[in-house]
Amino acid sequence: MGGEALRDHIAQILVRHDPLRAAEDPGCDLEEVYLVEADELATLLAGSDLDAESCASVAWVVLTGNAGPEDAGPIARYGAIGADLVAVLDGSQAPGGADEAGDEDELALDDLPSDPIALAVLAILDDRDPAGVDDGQAPPESLDHEVRYLTAAEEIADQLPGGAADAATCTRLARGVLEPRFGSLHRARLAAVGVELAELVHLQDFVRSELEDVDLEAAYRGIPEPAQDPFSAGIRALLERHDPAVGGSPGAYLAEAEDLADLLREAEPDSVHCAAIAWAIVRRWTSAADAGGIERYVELGRELARLLEMYRELAGAMPGLLETPEPDGATLLAGEPLAARVHAVLCDHDPFGLGEPGSVDYVPYARELAQRLQVGSPDAGFCQVLAWKVLTEPWGGLGGSLGRFRELGRELHALAPG
Repeated sequence: MGGEALRDHIAQILVRHDPLRAAEDPGCDLEEVYLVEADELATLLAGSDLDAESCASVAWVVLTGNAGPEDAGPIARYGAIGADLVAVLDGSQAPGGADEAGDEDELALDDLPSDPIALAVLAILDDRDPAGVDDGQAPPESLDHEVRYLTAAEEIADQLPGGAADAATCTRLARGVLEPRFGSLHRARLAAVGVELAELVHLQDFVRSELEDVDLEAAYRGIPEPAQDPFSAGIRALLERHDPAVGGSPGAYLAEAEDLADLLREAEPDSVHCAAIAWAIVRRWTSAADAGGIERYVELGRELARLLEMYRELAGAMPGLLETPEPDGATLLAGEPLAARVHAVLCDHDPFGLGEPGSVDYVPYARELAQRLQVGSPDAGFCQVLAWKVLTEPWGGLGGSLGRFRELGRELHALAPG
């Protein structure tokens, strides 16, 4: 069974059983609700030989990870889903190139435009999504998912006026380029694209300018390794000992252990369930070949179930033993007044959506921005572009459109010396 056919069958199963109870919302389109989960389950389960109980656990992992434990509900809700999944999987084979297929929808950093204006336009289109690509609303025949908005961004960048431009002019430009490719567009999103393109024209000199070299190593000075809670650390120790991916884990099981800890806290201490959860998480972070078959996880599942029982006993009797001290970013920046003020602004705006006041994750960015602000700031637009470049660099510039950093730029400009 091909990948798309398997995904469609899984989607039908999820719609029929509706584990999220989405049908209780009268305005909800069930076929839209489960598209992402069906796609992920098809990737995880293609070519596997899991039994019904394990399939139920894998479905629970995906739904809980995407919708949260409260909406996903208990594992008992997934028994019939697991049975139906096994029936669909019987006789199916992994689609050709299944392991690579999940990566084709995303732009690789090497594919991003080298021209900074084209990259800024791509960031606007990727963020505002006027064609509804991320909503699954763009006509499939009009969309090459490997490039998404890439070619459109380059064409718009080539046609942007060199001087002043208003939002209406830029909206017409964007519509003229996008409609032939994607068909109908979201009017409000297209208008937002026009506003940001006009702003980009105004800021293009700053966008084209390369950042000066600064001491990036100093930005990470004194930052401790992320603290791992005891439960997650215990899970990681078990994963390292059993090594089910046989050296294939990209981060020595750190990410897998954290994901497993979040899920197992909501799970039952059942060895079969724990084995299937571990298989699904390792499969998520590696590949079908590295993760191997479910049989590799039988003994690991037993030990995870025992660890979960001990964790719950300790959580009830001595919860203080399980608390993880969290470092504070302000403490690390106590002797760096400008970086500390920048850090406070970053935490207030929270561009990464961390929801953690005083997060250490913003410390290196605060230090880098502070170094760059020491020479002064000509205006708020300079700081807006500076923040966009520094904070989206880990994602190649696609961590948000330029307009998302407008208010942050104003506050950073106010902090600049002189």
